[in-house]
Amino acid sequence: MSEQRFRDLEEALRRHGVSARHARRAALEMAGHHRQLVEDALARGEAPQAADREAHQALGTDRELIERFTCRSELLSWPHRWPVGFVLAPLLSFVGLAAVDITALAFLVKETARVLHHAPIPAAVAADLNTMLGAFFVWVLPIAVAATFGLLAYRQRVALRWSVAGIFLLCMFSALLNVSCVLLPDWRGQATAGVGISLSSLPADLFWAGSKAVLALLPLIWLQLRSLRDRLPG
Repeated sequence: MSEQRFRDLEEALRRHGVSARHARRAALEMAGHHRQLVEDALARGEAPQAADREAHQALGTDRELIERFTCRSELLSWPHRWPVGFVLAPLLSFVGLAAVDITALAFLVKETARVLHHAPIPAAVAADLNTMLGAFFVWVLPIAVAATFGLLAYRQRVALRWSVAGIFLLCMFSALLNVSCVLLPDWRGQATAGVGISLSSLPADLFWAGSKAVLALLPLIWLQLRSLRDRLPG
């Protein structure tokens, strides 16, 4: 019972904003204090169960312990101080990574063309590469970035609403994103990207955004369900 209480206390502190390092240290300190109180009670001749019960009472309730640590701002993690960051960070990270990837892709094509300019690309291969590149920027990259921030938010015990909002914002942006990658058989190529909003296509954009958000949220949902199962008694 005692060990479970302090594991639950660590988790509760993290959910209330205390950083993982400080929450773990607080739980260990409370567990050590509890053991000392039990040993002192046993030394006075108390029965083991009574000693354990009195030690828990001397520590205070879980709510009192949580308030004792959460009122100290230096123990709080930055995601809990600025949770709105999890709304904006996925989108900004996606834009930055997409820019880096496009730059790297242009450099790679240029260098490859310099070496293999005498060997043209088969038209079918070029078409497949263009399709894969478009899918990467519109599907793979945004879902991967969104899922990563969802897992980071879970690790930091940030409220679910913030990570869901950030994931959907990124997925909506990627649904409105028009990416065109054209690589010709003679190694000439171009890439264009833009954001287009149309009322006529808005229902379809919302559908694709929701589909991407669901895929990105699957790891987070699985972790939330596992955490809930672990907290259930028995």
